[in-house]
Amino acid sequence: MHSIYQDFHAKVLMKNLAAVLTSPVNDELARAPGARRYNYQVNFTQALSRLKETLVVLFTGSACKIRRLIEALFALFQRTTEPIRPGRKQPRNHRIKPRKFFCCYKALA
Repeated sequence: MHSIYQDFHAKVLMKNLAAVLTSPVNDELARAPGARRYNYQVNFTQALSRLKETLVVLFTGSACKIRRLIEALFALFQRTTEPIRPGRKQPRNHRIKPRKFFCCYKALA
């Protein structure tokens, strides 16, 4: 039972840390001049993925190493952006392909 709580709190910590680290980059993207069709934001899934790999270093590394890591993360967040498309009319169509075989059986060819 305690492991469930631990997993829950670990995920909450990761999402909060990702939100804190992506916030300055999102602010910078909002102030960026240019004739763009859409506003842009950091790809949050990419940010979470990269933070999973570096979480331990953020808490155990030296100050210099942490500073370099955060700078590298900020550079990565600026490169991995996605447009904000307001007013979408069509919902996303998630298609699930039916399985040809049951899980315990495999195809021969």
